[in-house]
Amino acid sequence: MVLKMYPPVFCITVILCALFPLQGQESDNEMDEAAEDAIEAVLEAEEEAGEAVLEEQEYEEEVLRERKVVARAMVHECCEERRRCRISGSGGFAPQVIRLSRDFLEKVRKYENDLVLRDFPFENNSIFMLGFNGYAQLDNGFRSGGGLWAGYKHYDSDEFIHTLTDSTGDTTHRYNAITTLRVIPAYGGFTAEKAFSFYPWTVNVGGMIGGGAYIFHKQIRKFDDIFASVDEDSLDWTKKNNSVAVAPFIAWDLHTGIMVELAPLFKLGVDGILLFTYSPNGFVTGTGFGDFMLVSPGIRLKFIFGKDYCD
Repeated sequence: MVLKMYPPVFCITVILCALFPLQGQESDNEMDEAAEDAIEAVLEAEEEAGEAVLEEQEYEEEVLRERKVVARAMVHECCEERRRCRISGSGGFAPQVIRLSRDFLEKVRKYENDLVLRDFPFENNSIFMLGFNGYAQLDNGFRSGGGLWAGYKHYDSDEFIHTLTDSTGDTTHRYNAITTLRVIPAYGGFTAEKAFSFYPWTVNVGGMIGGGAYIFHKQIRKFDDIFASVDEDSLDWTKKNNSVAVAPFIAWDLHTGIMVELAPLFKLGVDGILLFTYSPNGFVTGTGFGDFMLVSPGIRLKFIFGKDYCD
């Protein structure tokens, strides 16, 4: 039974027998005591080893429990962050400068009798536009929103002699005059973007689709050095020398840019844009111009307030 359950005891017994030959009853007692001591030592060693293994298992289980707690906390924080990102949004000012086609401006001039003989500085064809842009944050860096933009540019022609007949038809007045042509582009639409965050920087690419109109206002006015005036005997001057042309259009753009966070909830960015406008009916205030399509490159600044990506 001893040999079966405790192999180390057998080995120790063999060694003791070899070192101490049996010498009567006294030698047998000593051998028994030595064997018992060896067995106790082996049992104690096995018990200590078992306790060590048990302590190690308990330590591993405790570490595993702590890791599970940390993992649950991380998952919860991630879910909360994603929830906050889903409901976050941003908005702010988005002024821009676009270049309007000079050929388009020249075509407008040629189609209007009061303008065809006038010279305008159309080589300066950059138009500043004020705008607003806002969007809501979606999953995986996608965001959607909208924007509105409107601009203004005016051109003064060279000086010319303008003839105007008063309301009675009896008197003709001749004035030194100029023609002022005001260009007012305005449009808005829905935007969609994909943002890539490299905190504190964000790179975005996207587009816009919507509509708007080109509005042209023509005014022939008296030219007298730095003053423009209307004589008392020609009170209908304004009525006869102001007119408007409107061309509705479909608009879409492609844009890409970069943004940097300068303060909590405030970011500054710049986009390069390519604006496409198509008018299927041309100017609805007249006939003969026909449909047209313009491609206008530009630069847009963005002053954005709010949370526009997940940190």
